Amino acid sequence: MSMLLQVDYSVNPPPGYEGDIIGPLEDCDFLPVKNTDSVSIPFGRAVAWRKSGQTSDFDVRLPSAATDSIAGIVVNLKQYQPAFQVRDINGQLITIGQFDANGIIPGQMLVILRSGKVRVKVENGCAVDDRLVVRAVASGATHVVGGFTNALDTATPSTTIDCRGQGVYLRSASALGFTELVANFNNRP
Repeated sequence: MSMLLQVDYSVNPPPGYEGDIIGPLEDCDFLPVKNTDSVSIPFGRAVAWRKSGQTSDFDVRLPSAATDSIAGIVVNLKQYQPAFQVRDINGQLITIGQFDANGIIPGQMLVILRSGKVRVKVENGCAVDDRLVVRAVASGATHVVGGFTNALDTATPSTTIDCRGQGVYLRSASALGFTELVANFNNRP
C-alpha cells in the first residue's frame, strides 16, 4: 500500500477567514443577536443595534448612518449550517439553516464579538496601532457596509462611524488585506 505524504509546506499559509477569533475564546466577550436586516450579514462585518422598529433587545443590522452605535463584529464560530429549502408536509417551502453565500440570512441568530481579538479585512490598508473606523455607507469600489478602515472619510463624513476609542489594529495590512483587530464595543466611542 502506498501513501502520499505532504512534504512541501507554504511559507505563507492562508491567514484565515474574516470573523475568525484570534486567541483563546475565554479572552472574548460574545453576544448572541438576531439579524433583523433585509439582507444577509457576512462574517467579519460590524453590525449596529436596531434602535427603531426593533422586536427585542438583540436586534442588529448592518450600519447605515454615521450616527449608528456599533454592537460588535459577526464572528465565525463554525457553528452555522448552510441554508437550504425543503417542502413541509403541506407543500410549503421552508428554509433550514442559517447562512447562504453572502452570510447569516435575515431572521437568524448570530454571534457577535463585543470585546476581544478578531481577523478582519481592511478596505484601505492599515498600520500597527491605527484606530478603528467602520464603514456605514459604501461609497467606493473597495468599500463595503460594515467594513473596516483606519480613517474617517472627511470628504463624505456621513459614510463612516468613528470607533477610534473602541478598536486598534495589531498588524499592518495592504488594501483589502487581513489584519488583527482588538476591539471593545462595551466602551463608548
